[in-house]
Amino acid sequence: MKQFGKSAETDPVLKTALVIALYSGAALITGSGALFGVYSVMRDIRFGIMNITIPGIVIAMLMLFFGIRSFFSIRKLSRVLLQKTTQLSMGKTKTARLIHEGRQ
Repeated sequence: MKQFGKSAETDPVLKTALVIALYSGAALITGSGALFGVYSVMRDIRFGIMNITIPGIVIAMLMLFFGIRSFFSIRKLSRVLLQKTTQLSMGKTKTARLIHEGRQ
């Protein structure tokens, strides 16, 4: 398991790059939902799920919801992450503890 060095734990450039990557992912989810919504309305897309027909716009609205919710979560995370005293640490996760103890 790769561990961050001491300089990378508090590196503001690394933290900013991670936040930008997260925002990019949220933008892709939101954009995909918006484009799929327009496409499904124009082409009257419907999905058959368990003997029920669901319009494509419903799926697109779910994608939009999760994308927008991600923006708010990332904004809250970035406020904490971009503080100078915050350190990146994988040692606090359950998986990292199990690997450290020799159990997998």
